[in-house]
Amino acid sequence: MKITTEKTVTVPADVLWDLLGERFGEIGSWADAIVASKLDGQMETGAVRTCELKPTSIGQGTIREEVTVFNRAKQAVGFRVIDGLPGFMRHVENVYSVTPVGDGRARVTSNLTIKVAWYMTPMLPVLRRNFVKLVSGFIDELAQKAPQQMRVVEPRAVAV
Repeated sequence: MKITTEKTVTVPADVLWDLLGERFGEIGSWADAIVASKLDGQMETGAVRTCELKPTSIGQGTIREEVTVFNRAKQAVGFRVIDGLPGFMRHVENVYSVTPVGDGRARVTSNLTIKVAWYMTPMLPVLRRNFVKLVSGFIDELAQKAPQQMRVVEPRAVAV
């Protein structure tokens, strides 16, 4: 199943990209659903992010995600879950992109691919609705937290 979710938010694209792409491994510092996160290696294709999920009514745990896309020029980052999926889920991959649309606004697009076990096929409409809600909420949280998480760059002394 493929699900595309797009939202235009009132945050500059570069601010969103910094948090979503450049600081991919730091999701645990701002996303409410993540207790802690770390990135193994440099932020590039093949790097692995480990996320400890906050306990919910359906459980808790650790997931590992491998970076499949990292393109600064196109402000796109993608990952596939390599460990920690529920038993009925066979494959989850997502690619986020950030596109400036003018006036300090940006469009965030999620292209999510999900494969489930055959016995879950009747549940696909429910899963689709749940994932659209989940991704839409994630984009809202990103837009809310990105300006608060902006890095402060200290001025450097220049030798004369």
